[in-house]
Amino acid sequence: MNAITVEDIRKVYRGAGSDPVRAVDGVAFEVSKGQIYGLLGPNGAGKTTLVKILTTLTAPSSGRATIYGFDVVRQGLDVRRHIVAVLQQTAVDGLLTVEDNLRIYAYLHGVGANETRTRMAAVMEEFELGSKAQETVQHLSLGTKRRIQVAKIFMVDSPVIFLDESTTGMDPLMRRRVLDRIRLEAKNGRTVLLTTQVLSEAEELCDTIMIIKPRQELGLRQPPGPAASVQPDVSRDHDLCLRRRFPAPAAALESRVPPGGWGHGGHALQRRRSPAAG
Repeated sequence: MNAITVEDIRKVYRGAGSDPVRAVDGVAFEVSKGQIYGLLGPNGAGKTTLVKILTTLTAPSSGRATIYGFDVVRQGLDVRRHIVAVLQQTAVDGLLTVEDNLRIYAYLHGVGANETRTRMAAVMEEFELGSKAQETVQHLSLGTKRRIQVAKIFMVDSPVIFLDESTTGMDPLMRRRVLDRIRLEAKNGRTVLLTTQVLSEAEELCDTIMIIKPRQELGLRQPPGPAASVQPDVSRDHDLCLRRRFPAPAAALESRVPPGGWGHGGHALQRRRSPAAG
């Protein structure tokens, strides 16, 4: 069973007196347990809407998605028991202290008091929050609030992590610390789905990258190896393609999308790594 399965998901917003807006148009992909899967694309491509669907915050217009086999529409409570999320909107309680934000989050996820104290001490040190433990969150900077929001997901053991541009507003050193922690969590078996507009961040972290344009999606499995890069390229037919470049002798892998070389579902395509690619 996959950690995340998305089957031809569509989301259409309809307003009175205006044309329907297709926020997500036929996306389909699967994420294995322990994988880091990246959604890369410009503003308005539908990344955040897709994350909201997968975290049960909004319902799809059509299609189906599951988290650990639980349907995001019909079994929302079971889905929420298996996920944690850092969304673009700041999700911290401004009237509470930093320490209370972390403690209550752990309590709501069923973490015991002793374990909460241990984990809280660890994340406060890791994300440099100890000096602000007793400060009220509403008086803190946006970057600090973001650090609190990210720290909260490491207070619990939910198997699936959603990160929607989670490093926005962080300084380079803290951003590096967050990326290293995400990599460690995946190594320990947690599944991560992240969105970003930073190609280098996606390349560094992700096992698979899906590049999304409005109504067009394309994914690939990123093989290991130094200096590997992914370059989006738009063909004359305006179909989004990927060009991969590697140092010799893997340079022969560089190609446009080969005929029959892509698995697909709906409008979403995913390149499957061949044995030769490692």
